[in-house]
Amino acid sequence: RALSDGDQILGVIRGSAMGQDGGSHSVHGALLSGLEEAVARTLAVSGVDASEVSYLDGQGAGKPEWDHAELRALSRAYTKKATETPLSCGFGSVGPNVGHGHPVSGMASLLKVLLGFQDGDLVPSIHWDGRAPQSPAWAFDETPFFPVSKRCRWEKVQGTRIAGISAFGLG
Repeated sequence: RALSDGDQILGVIRGSAMGQDGGSHSVHGALLSGLEEAVARTLAVSGVDASEVSYLDGQGAGKPEWDHAELRALSRAYTKKATETPLSCGFGSVGPNVGHGHPVSGMASLLKVLLGFQDGDLVPSIHWDGRAPQSPAWAFDETPFFPVSKRCRWEKVQGTRIAGISAFGLG
């Protein structure tokens, strides 16, 4: 209907999922299993192969143990689900740019992704200068991701741009 009404469409949310393991001792205690399961469910309901995802905006909580766990969980989840070609996916986090507001972190990432769709560019997170940003937790060489360390063209994969968003909440 939006198309027939002439509305501008900035993006389409093709799938989403939540993960929770129940009794964690902290906000991020269940990160690995819960996040891996949520990514698998999201890819399944969206009908997207992980190899089609060309950008991922992560939470980037700023705590080394959480950042490392997030990157490991996302790496495992996306690597397991990439069936077509080896995954090479840009990775950033809007969190350092706007602050880490748990309730709105997903919305901030969504706005960043929509602007990227519109401009056709990937923009860096602050403090990411091509080396691991402030924390050895961001060991990108062990993942299918590369840090977006400077503004660059967001290349289309199979004619489109597809992004993933990793955002944490309380629960």
